[in-house]
Amino acid sequence: MIDLKNYAETNCGIAIDIGTSTVKAYLSKKETPLQNQNFSIEKNIINEIEEKNAQYLYGDNVISRVMYAHYNGITKLQEAITFQIASLIKRLNPKEEPFPIVITGNSVMLSILEGLSLESFEKSPFKSPSLFGYYAKIPEFSKNQPIYLPPAFSAFLGSDILCAGLYADYFIKMQSSKMESQFPFLVVDIGTNGEILLWKENDIIGTSCAAGPAFEGKNLSRKITGSMAIKYLSNMISDETIDKTGLILHQNSKFPLNQEDIRQLQLAKAAIRGGIETLISETKLNINEIKTCFICGNFGNALEEKDLLKIGLLPKEFAGKIQYLGNAAGYGACLFLENINREYQQDFIKCAKKIATQTKILELGGNPLFNKNYLSNIDF
Repeated sequence: MIDLKNYAETNCGIAIDIGTSTVKAYLSKKETPLQNQNFSIEKNIINEIEEKNAQYLYGDNVISRVMYAHYNGITKLQEAITFQIASLIKRLNPKEEPFPIVITGNSVMLSILEGLSLESFEKSPFKSPSLFGYYAKIPEFSKNQPIYLPPAFSAFLGSDILCAGLYADYFIKMQSSKMESQFPFLVVDIGTNGEILLWKENDIIGTSCAAGPAFEGKNLSRKITGSMAIKYLSNMISDETIDKTGLILHQNSKFPLNQEDIRQLQLAKAAIRGGIETLISETKLNINEIKTCFICGNFGNALEEKDLLKIGLLPKEFAGKIQYLGNAAGYGACLFLENINREYQQDFIKCAKKIATQTKILELGGNPLFNKNYLSNIDF
């Protein structure tokens, strides 16, 4: 049992978001909207550090790391991330004050952090060895500090998308004087594994869809970022360099994408769009009823609305409804920092756990409606 009393009165805390590609760490003031009407997560962040995830030596994506663990064990993966986090914490808190720590990430990243077996991620039915939502002790850097791991939804809907959803909900509440009711809204993390939440006022449905590595610039013919690839693709559509099927009609030296690059990007955008449309259909909503589509994550925030709409990754009905939340997973983790032994945040943690357990998870594998939406969104 971790004694939280010593941490209730500290002024700061550390929130860490373990992304597959990068790790972000924040030193933030502990404060809640109840204590300060001008409360702002971004303004409360005193310092932040971003580094490439040290596990890249063992694979550049989730699946490759799961397979590395299958053949070589999890020790090196765990050591890489624990040593990295220990270094980040030392840099943010050199005096080793008793700051609480919140660590979020997808289910694979948190499982590696805890040294849990990744075997259940290898084949269907995919399951996470833990759905977290508890305090953990990690000897490499905890020094008896309380480390909270927010709850996850499932194997491929981790605590990172939960934190992003909580931050989106907080963002709406903080804007309530300026905005009418924003329910229902979408939270979309665009990446190799697209994570999507459709958040209605009283219930939530979520899904994940495998988009492949094209959005991260992997497996493309040129060394360009995924965001630049999407911009090139958008311009190729506007310039009629390609037709609606993605076929290159004539070569244009301005655009370094070849036919295979375009096909990979088409399949990736169809997966995300198909997932969004399937969620909306599942809840019996009309696409026009979606009030806001929140885009989160490093990759998503590098994309422009006009390009997302032009290539059809998002439906045209979302024009003017797209908002960018930055690293919403990390900001959402900061919301937990005031959690240590205070009544408001104990309620907040209970709410987060309730959301994680009561959210409906829609599996897209073998789903005929998703297959239909996926195929219908391959063309531009």
